[in-house]
Amino acid sequence: MRAIILSAGSGKRLKLSIPKILVNLGGQTLLEYQLSVLRNYIDEIIVVTGYKHEKIEKMAKKLEFKTVWNPISKITENIVSLACGLEYKPTNEPLIILNGDVLIDKNILKRISKEKGNVLAVEQWKGISETGEVEFYHDYDKEAMKVEVDETGKIINVSKEIGKWESWGEYIGLARIDETEKLRNAVKHLIKHGEVHTWYESAFNVMIKQYESTLRPIPIRGPEVWIEIDTQEDLEMARKLFQSIKRRI
Repeated sequence: MRAIILSAGSGKRLKLSIPKILVNLGGQTLLEYQLSVLRNYIDEIIVVTGYKHEKIEKMAKKLEFKTVWNPISKITENIVSLACGLEYKPTNEPLIILNGDVLIDKNILKRISKEKGNVLAVEQWKGISETGEVEFYHDYDKEAMKVEVDETGKIINVSKEIGKWESWGEYIGLARIDETEKLRNAVKHLIKHGEVHTWYESAFNVMIKQYESTLRPIPIRGPEVWIEIDTQEDLEMARKLFQSIKRRI
């Protein structure tokens, strides 16, 4: 099994002079942490670079990972970065996709890696209470990448545009895809039709609606922590969470 880490963005809101994945969490960069956990389950790790790509490439030999440069990351969205990763020595073996700007508890990575099929790690926002009423565990976030599921628990839509009552939860930027060829074809389909300014999660919808793939959510709740690092406040929180995670490593 291989993993693709998407790390081409510049992190504008953080105003960094380094790729976001190289932020120091407290004795270890985000990249070093992600690699250390993934290596327990993954044979080959590919990091897709863009902004300040040479800084990541310098670390590749020492930390034993491959890099693929997305030269147009500045003017496109991460669908192109995923395409770059998928086209590196293409294979149909199971694949882990990990966003390069998220700190994720090692137990979540372990759970996703050991699953079978096509699964997305999703922070569950709502469920059904003992009285049969809809119960919300989390405030609705308009900007989040949300997931909608049907009555059987299968994912039917992944989008930022899903409304509060349709949203089952937030996709946290970690997936395992066993139908790698279908994913590759879905990404190619979107890019062929000019969808280079869309998020890669759109390819999940193509898999579901055009290729009849089944995607399932793996619910994340309780003590398993994660955070997307977009702002200085996020980074400060990530450093605190990292100390908690380190004590459990």
